[in-house]
Amino acid sequence: TSGRFSLPRRPHMWIDRVEIMAEKESSTVFSFQHAVDGGSMTAVTNKTLSNDNNRYVFNVNKRCYDFQWKLTETGSNAAARIIYPIRIFFDRGETGEDGTKG
Repeated sequence: TSGRFSLPRRPHMWIDRVEIMAEKESSTVFSFQHAVDGGSMTAVTNKTLSNDNNRYVFNVNKRCYDFQWKLTETGSNAAARIIYPIRIFFDRGETGEDGTKG
């Protein structure tokens, strides 16, 4: 489970998706949950590795002030070998209520 994070001066941000890159041979199933603005975690989303681009992609599509996520491995197969850090994508085209973009 990650800590809660936000942008400096606490503007709105629009979280588009979270991606995790792994080795192509991985057959691990990951469970993903997220929370915004100190709320409770969402329902569990299970994903397998996309064979097209070697990524686990978890769509979020939420506007928020702070964001937290939880990632667990389901014990389905051999452990995944993550090759890059977790990446969080922001949508710069979305404008928050206070006129800021994240």
